[in-house]
Amino acid sequence: MDKEDLVKFNEMLDKLTQNKFFEYYRELRGHYQYLAEKYHFDLKTHTVDPATGEIVPINSKDKFYFDR
Repeated sequence: MDKEDLVKFNEMLDKLTQNKFFEYYRELRGHYQYLAEKYHFDLKTHTVDPATGEIVPINSKDKFYFDR
């Protein structure tokens, strides 16, 4: 993942950690969709590790996190 994308991703996560507003969840979801399109991965099976920027498989127990 590009450094710029990783920095923006972590800024969004920090904002969400400090203030759990619905708008921040929606913004983060939109950014996940952007990353999935840019880096060609499926959001239902993979996610981004915020520490490394690596695209990793989702654990089955966390699989539907954003669908709730």
